[in-house]
Amino acid sequence: MITDKPGLMDEIRNKFAHVDACPFGGPRVYFENAGGALTLKSVIATSTEYAGYPDNHAGRDNPAGVALRAAIDKGKADARLLFNAPDGQIFAGESGTEVLFRLVRTAALGAAEGGTMLGSTLEHPASRSAMSRWADVTKRPHLLATHDDASGTVGLDAYLPHITPDLRVATIVQTSPVTGISVDVVAIAQTIRAKAPDCYIIIDGIQHASHGMIDIAAYGADGYAVSPYKVFSRHGYGIGWASDRLSACTKETVIGGAAANWEQGTRDVGSYATFSDVVAYMEWLGRNFASGDDRRSHIVAAADAVRAVGAGPAQVFFTAIWPAVLPQLISNHLYIWEFNIRDSTILGMIGAGGLGLLISEAVSLFQWDRLATVLLVVVALACVVFGFLAL
Repeated sequence: MITDKPGLMDEIRNKFAHVDACPFGGPRVYFENAGGALTLKSVIATSTEYAGYPDNHAGRDNPAGVALRAAIDKGKADARLLFNAPDGQIFAGESGTEVLFRLVRTAALGAAEGGTMLGSTLEHPASRSAMSRWADVTKRPHLLATHDDASGTVGLDAYLPHITPDLRVATIVQTSPVTGISVDVVAIAQTIRAKAPDCYIIIDGIQHASHGMIDIAAYGADGYAVSPYKVFSRHGYGIGWASDRLSACTKETVIGGAAANWEQGTRDVGSYATFSDVVAYMEWLGRNFASGDDRRSHIVAAADAVRAVGAGPAQVFFTAIWPAVLPQLISNHLYIWEFNIRDSTILGMIGAGGLGLLISEAVSLFQWDRLATVLLVVVALACVVFGFLAL
């Protein structure tokens, strides 16, 4: 889709910083994005702008305060749009990990006593650590659904044995932080909700936000977390969503503060403003593929266009999977070959056949020239294998 529109890819590249060269490593051969994503130039400009404001307090009753509150409100509204979250609370934290810890903590302390807490072995240490910590504090078993190594994901079948009516808190990672393969969060969440209606369900969307659409309204969850630096923004903050039910639970707040409030103290207004930049970029991209004025449809179209750029199964296999496994495949075959040479040499000397039998026959017939030839062949074969293994 994107590559079908002349000039669009150049426009996209021009919106990001450090596309062609890393400021530390020099010119790029490719972009290794395990540590995040490229950053929008607009995010860098917005961060600089808001960092320079001398009166950076949205709570003051002056023109600066009004403008800053407007930026926060816009950021929250834009986050609702991107998440498709018509209700609940949007809030910012110091990181996606911190947001997950806060969501899990509030759920664990707000849930009825007893019962169990459930996650999976596919999860990032952020959610697993939070669940382990608060399961220990609340004296609940922390159960883990086991992921499937072959598929690189975790399915409903792995969760089913642990989904019981006394389940209190459950975490689901929406996309594997290792393979990038998505999990069927809707099926898992619906099954949990059917068997344990009061369970608090927290979804780790940190890796998914850079892979696919977010649709909180369809999940039936109570909490969701993203790390904006993985979605074209900057480091230094995380964005969370909490259902009205979870927001009603007791949590830290200043005296006289709103019970549903998740944030304390002076806010980093620039975090909300830069998240609005991300949403604006998605809308701009989507308008190239969808008509009309519906902003959500533009975001959906942008996500579809980005996904369409991705390689097909055959391309993924030959350009990513095959080059990755080929060295190990060659190494294993060379090892088996070298093992067989040694094995046939030793076993053959006791009559089992192979190179060793030739050695045994040469010795018994006093054919020393033949013996020398066989030994040289054995040594040469071993050296060839060792040479390949050393490459």
